[in-house]
Amino acid sequence: MKTTTTHNIFISYNRHSSNTHAQLLYKELCRRNYVVFLDHKDLPSGNYQNYIFDAIETCKDFIVFLSPTTFDSVWVQEEVQQALLHKRNIIPVIADDFVWPTNPPKWMEDLRNQNGTIYHQGEDFD
Repeated sequence: MKTTTTHNIFISYNRHSSNTHAQLLYKELCRRNYVVFLDHKDLPSGNYQNYIFDAIETCKDFIVFLSPTTFDSVWVQEEVQQALLHKRNIIPVIADDFVWPTNPPKWMEDLRNQNGTIYHQGEDFD
């Protein structure tokens, strides 16, 4: 299933730990006229895996929120690997309490090498 909209930015996050921050960033980026993919805003019914992977493949920038429980989500892991595979511009947004796992898989090392930014819990995006 191909997406009908080409998104500038894809936001990947763990719903349990970064939902609020993802929503705030989504709203701010949309306000600035970016076309942003956020799963619960853009997913149609049906086979959503293909839709997600197509959105990652066609976006320019891929933002991933990294919190202590981010990689508990298999979906975030899959999305990051797809972004790396398709050589998206990956921007990690790293919580101040996030710690990289010891002995991570190669794809996680590749993610770790991307230039990102630290955010502090309770901060807004300006």
